[in-house]
Amino acid sequence: MKLTSPLLTGALAAALLLGACVPVDLPGGGPAGPAPTSSPEPANQTAQDAARAMLAEKLGIPVADIVVVSATPTEFSDSCLGIAIPEAMCAAVITPGFRVTLSANDLAYVYHTNQDASAVLENQARIIWGRTGGIAGVCQALEIVRDGEAAAGPCGSVAPIELTEAEREQLAQWLTTFGEFRVTTAELNGDVVVADGFEDDLFVVGTGTAEPTLADKQALLDWAASVYGRVTSGS
Repeated sequence: MKLTSPLLTGALAAALLLGACVPVDLPGGGPAGPAPTSSPEPANQTAQDAARAMLAEKLGIPVADIVVVSATPTEFSDSCLGIAIPEAMCAAVITPGFRVTLSANDLAYVYHTNQDASAVLENQARIIWGRTGGIAGVCQALEIVRDGEAAAGPCGSVAPIELTEAEREQLAQWLTTFGEFRVTTAELNGDVVVADGFEDDLFVVGTGTAEPTLADKQALLDWAASVYGRVTSGS
């Protein structure tokens, strides 16, 4: 499957809505332990069952082979369950639901559901970076999914790129350490005006649980910009 930047087209939206599943390594490097013996609340159980059923169908394996790593009640910021879906009309309304992490064949998958699990979306582990602004009206985009498949370029003309081994290792480390968050240069710089007028925006969708520090966020922004600069320096 050829990757297309979700900052620029609706291809990822279709994939998400169809529940496309991209595996990611478990943070611990192996399968999760047995599911808790205590029974979850009905809504929580419904979310788990819906996510497991979707993953089982996509992988073509029995539901019994899928282990629930966690199912956390969450209030998403919009009707798209907090998932960046390009060109989708997402109502800016708090939507209660669950973030469900599953394990199958030593790989982890993350799903978001609404409260009654009538909507289930896979949140593909990835990093999405964009830069806009400047005197010339710059618009640049970079997306890298967990397996290292990536695309970058000016908005409207992104193309597949290749990561170095070191970049793949760094990507894997971050995506298995942190969960889901967004950061911008405006957030990190506060009221300080950036001389070049650029605004960087970064989405991180990982499977970890650690909260990134300001230094972590800055490092991720710098890394993404560095990767973009390397792969487009000859263009």
